[in-house]
Parts: sequence; structure tokens; C-alpha cells
Amino acid sequence: MATGTYSVTATLNSCTSPAGTIAVTIYQSPAKPTITTNTPVCTGSTLNLNSTLTPAATVTYLWTGPNSFTSFAKDTTITNVITAASGQYSLIVTSVLGNCPSETATTNVVVNPTPTIGT
Repeated sequence: MATGTYSVTATLNSCTSPAGTIAVTIYQSPAKPTITTNTPVCTGSTLNLNSTLTPAATVTYLWTGPNSFTSFAKDTTITNVITAASGQYSLIVTSVLGNCPSETATTNVVVNPTPTIGT
């Protein structure tokens, strides 16, 4: 199927209806994004989550992850990260035209505890 105008008629008992037409626009979904990150990181540091996708059209970004994490930025950071931030992060890129989502990209993040020296 492609963008264009489509028409249809119905026939019943040798009688054909007038054609009904509709204009259809097909929008392409963005490519599946690629995620880069600086994992593993230590507690108290900054976790960087980046998308290498350079879309041709206007898009929105949706990151999700542990602890109800969400971000709408292309590249995002979590400062003063804690071990509970370890886990799977997902990114979906959606074309503003036609509201077409990409395939979901995922990455696993590891946050290691920072060792302490006793007194």
C-alpha cells in the first residue's frame, strides 16, 4: 500500500454504487535507535544515556527505566546515580507526522556500589 487516493464501489443485484474515495497518507516509522551508555558506573556518578539516531523528520523521544524513570530528551543523564538505577532502559522514537513509533531499543545498565574505607 502506498500514499494516494483510493476508491471503492459496491455491486448488489447488478447495481453498482457510486465510487467512494479517500486520500491516504502513509508515514514511515523512524529507524530503530541505537543506544550508547557509559555503563557500568559507580554510585554517586553520572549515568549517560544517548541515542545515536539522527532522524530525517521531527521526532519525540521516550526513555523508560527502573524506578519509574522517564525522559523525553534525545540524550539524557542521571546524576548522583544509585544502585537501584541498575536494570533495563528502553527508548522509543516517534515521528510527529503520523504518530509512527520506532522499534524499541534497550540497554542494560549496571550501577556498582562505590567502595568505602573504614576508619
